[in-house]
Amino acid sequence: MKRGLLFWIALSIITPFTVRPQGVPQSTTPVPTRKEIRQIRYTRQLDSMVTTFRFQFIPVNMEWTPNGSVEYINNYYYYVALFGNYLQVHIPIVIGRSISYNEMANIQTDSLSNVRSVRSGPGWKISFGAKDRSGTPYTFVFTIDSLSGRTVLDLVTRTNIMQYNGSLVPNKELPAYTDPAPIRNRNTPESLSPAVPFDPQSD
Repeated sequence: MKRGLLFWIALSIITPFTVRPQGVPQSTTPVPTRKEIRQIRYTRQLDSMVTTFRFQFIPVNMEWTPNGSVEYINNYYYYVALFGNYLQVHIPIVIGRSISYNEMANIQTDSLSNVRSVRSGPGWKISFGAKDRSGTPYTFVFTIDSLSGRTVLDLVTRTNIMQYNGSLVPNKELPAYTDPAPIRNRNTPESLSPAVPFDPQSD
């Protein structure tokens, strides 16, 4: 009994002075999970699209503000696309005082005004102005969440403000088509690529 007690006393005295072998880390760095790695890659891709101004916004729904109802327009036929300083738009808007898609905004221009891009919390705030062929002005304000990918577009016209909820997809090449809204196939890698050459000299 006494020997056992003496052994434990001696052990408790010696243990604090035991030297840890060199080269053995005291703690290990946690390895990121696959989900965390995917999230990091997604956020980096989204940030890259935003900083290079090369993305396509696909709306899911649209709300005419103020006091407007929400209308679902989930269709690749409607989009706002940026290719650097080149803008293409084909999106429904509301004019007058009735909530109906009684006009389409069709824009193809490389003349953007008041371009601003600011880091905002976990995402970005982007705004710029543009005019269609008739000279009608539009103001675009994107609020982008880099973590979830949720994107809100506030589109301001002379008469109304429309708000669209949607997401961003990358634009890899400048589109080459005259139709501002080509039909796209979601199931192919080329779903965002145009088929008809675009001639900037043509009017």
